[in-house]
Amino acid sequence: METRTVRASDEPLVNLVDEQGHIHGNAPVSIAHSGEGQLHEAFSIVIGRNNNGVIEILLQLRSHLKKRFPHVWANSVCSHTLPGENLEDAVKRRLKEELGIECELTECGTFIYKARDIGNDDVVEHEFDHVFTGMIDAKTKVHPNPDEIEETRWVAVETVIEEMQKNPYKFAPWLAQVLSLSAPRLPKAA
Repeated sequence: METRTVRASDEPLVNLVDEQGHIHGNAPVSIAHSGEGQLHEAFSIVIGRNNNGVIEILLQLRSHLKKRFPHVWANSVCSHTLPGENLEDAVKRRLKEELGIECELTECGTFIYKARDIGNDDVVEHEFDHVFTGMIDAKTKVHPNPDEIEETRWVAVETVIEEMQKNPYKFAPWLAQVLSLSAPRLPKAA
């Protein structure tokens, strides 16, 4: 497959991929997320902690300033690789940029999804998503980047799943699939 670059402005680029996750070019973020969406590489991180024997995960309320899926609850970090950036470096970079922390991360698997933003029909996510998990000590403080995150909360996976069933539009459309891959990889409660 031929590699191509589409450049419309100075906005960030995302890596376009095929259904096996092989990069074949790149495009500006806005173009990749418009129309029917272009399949591109993304990643989702779920950070967990053991809080007195209860395994909790960190959720973020996406900033209302986000152009895609603003003000919904999502996993700890979600982002894209940059052209020429390796996946492991991108994951570490965004964990530090969004939450101000570092920890060991393990890849849990991948999935493809496509979702149109309920509040903005012109925006669509079409992503080949790599899912990662990591654990931090219950005393570790996170420092959410206010440009990305309005609020965070620690919650048990079972509670998140119940809340998503009751109010699905309060959550990012990719979260259920992220949890199905990441939850089995988290430690079991004490």
